[in-house]
Amino acid sequence: MTNDVSQLHTSDKYTGKDQVVVGNGASLPISHIGTASPLPSLPLKDILVVPGLTKNLISISKLTADFPFSITFTNDYFVILNQVTREVVATGRRDNGLYVLKRGHTSLISALSKK
Repeated sequence: MTNDVSQLHTSDKYTGKDQVVVGNGASLPISHIGTASPLPSLPLKDILVVPGLTKNLISISKLTADFPFSITFTNDYFVILNQVTREVVATGRRDNGLYVLKRGHTSLISALSKK
């Protein structure tokens, strides 16, 4: 999920009635749905644009359902591993309770959510 439709490679206006419920219980509307690649090895589909979000979030359950990935979390960092090629797809660190995806030496705004 992202709050910025310009981060998507392709997008369509969202016509469903679903909303995203965030940690404080508030319901946020979805404006668009599309595709993006936060990393070249990580093409994501069905990304929801939720204008009220403050962080970009990646669903771990969707990530592991869509790709042959295993994800290891420690207290300080995480590693995404392709189970077929055994290559590291991505890494990141924990920052203020969220696991932040890294791209080279630049942090993306994205964070990994355990939900």
